[in-house]
Amino acid sequence: MKKRLLCILVASLTMCVSVCAFAQETSETTQTTEETQTTSLYDMYSTMINIDYSGLTPLTLDEAITKTLNSSSTVKQTASSLELQEDELDIAATELTYSSGADLNTVIALIKSQVSYKNSLISQSSEKESIKYSVKQTYIEIIEAQRKLQLSAKTLETDKKNLEIAKIKNKMGTLSDQELKEQQLNYEKNLATITNDEIALEADYIALNVRMGVDINNRYSFKLPVEYEELNLSIPLESYINSTVAQAASVKQKENSYNLAKQQFNVTAATSEVLGSYASAKNSLNTAEMNVADTKTSVAETLRKLYNTITESETNISNDIKELETLKEKLSSLQTKYEMGAASRIDLEQAQNDVASKEDTIISSFYSHMLNVEKFNKPELL
Repeated sequence: MKKRLLCILVASLTMCVSVCAFAQETSETTQTTEETQTTSLYDMYSTMINIDYSGLTPLTLDEAITKTLNSSSTVKQTASSLELQEDELDIAATELTYSSGADLNTVIALIKSQVSYKNSLISQSSEKESIKYSVKQTYIEIIEAQRKLQLSAKTLETDKKNLEIAKIKNKMGTLSDQELKEQQLNYEKNLATITNDEIALEADYIALNVRMGVDINNRYSFKLPVEYEELNLSIPLESYINSTVAQAASVKQKENSYNLAKQQFNVTAATSEVLGSYASAKNSLNTAEMNVADTKTSVAETLRKLYNTITESETNISNDIKELETLKEKLSSLQTKYEMGAASRIDLEQAQNDVASKEDTIISSFYSHMLNVEKFNKPELL
């Protein structure tokens, strides 16, 4: 009996150890997965650049878009114009309903007003999407400008140290006056570039604040997660283009105008005995038809160019990521040499700047890819 109890106890302990070990392994796997998921692409490629936003109020992209839409005079004017068109349509429809002697010209006038209203609705939707897109562009431009300034400042620090070394070498006779002058001019040029970039960034801040309708002196912290996934179409490119062209805002408007011209031509052909009126209506119809074809061709070409830009950028991003790995390996090697006294501090800083520069290029490419893919997928922007 004692032996049996001992066996049960041992078996229980063994099972407990196995379960605990499995639980620990599962926990570690889950934790590793969560850590991978929480490491954003932005952070992954910002190991050398960290913008200091301390003391600033956060401004999300959605908040910037909402403020801009609410402040936009164009959006307000379009809304007022639509309300006026709605009232005019109601009046025209009422008059036509209660008029016993309404002629075809009155009907055409009503149809023309209806088409104008439809096109205004399309314009309103397209206008709002364009504003959202442009605010996103500006928001990203500010982030990129801030990163560029910090990167330039880091590079300038290294340039300044190199210049000091060059002056010492010049005094020792190992560096010519001309070489020293060239290095001095290069440093001054980079310093002036930073000053100009700071001025440009201030202009971007003010421009965004004006669009949002807030105090031009307001300064915010900006953060936009990087999203990157290679573009994979589920259908052939030309099929996608044809489908998107049909939904494009500009194409819909031209088609509405064509349908109006067609109705006007049909009425004129059936009722007018004046040759000039018929020729004029026919010419308007032909022009409207050509406008539809030209707009479709233009939108299709825009989509093809966007697709080529997107796929080309994906190749460049892939190459840049590989180059970054090489630069990081070089930095790691230099770090070891520096700790052993076999490499200078300047060499180490230059390697760090090279990594920072490549990371910045990758982040910028990610953002450009995001914008291009969004435009490629949104007919309202075309």
